[in-house]
Amino acid sequence: MGTDYAHIWGPNAASPIVHGDTLIIHAGPGLAVALFGLDKNTGETLRKKELPTAVSNDVGQFKGSRATPLLIENAGRTEMLIGLPGFLTSFDPKDGSELWKCGGLTDLAYTNALAGPKRAVYLAGYGGPGIGVKLSEAGVSGNITETHRLWADEGKSRTASESDPVR
Repeated sequence: MGTDYAHIWGPNAASPIVHGDTLIIHAGPGLAVALFGLDKNTGETLRKKELPTAVSNDVGQFKGSRATPLLIENAGRTEMLIGLPGFLTSFDPKDGSELWKCGGLTDLAYTNALAGPKRAVYLAGYGGPGIGVKLSEAGVSGNITETHRLWADEGKSRTASESDPVR
């Protein structure tokens, strides 16, 4: 996805997923973060959605997500769930538009979402927070934290030395 995706751990991108004829890549964390839709046969970029709220201020900042998107069927539509700094977010995999988001996460969101019938769970990883979400009904959009978050756990606090992944 190019060299723009520098981070403290080097250039990153999550595992790609396939939706129809589109290869979807969540590129990040780092100084640039985006969702790419590539033609699965030619590699041509079909779309790129910048994710500015997930961008780090500098290469060494502990902020971001390298979560692999999760495709689910919900309320008659296909959704793509991704944990991002601050929110579990649902996107339309056809065009990358945001469908909804649910808050309760911190700046680090490195795991993949889990979902079952009418529920999703996001555990941020590395001792971070977790949230349970009632999946939205058809047509619900925007910030659904107040209406659809079932529970939130703050996670384990860490000292600066415990937060250092290279100890």
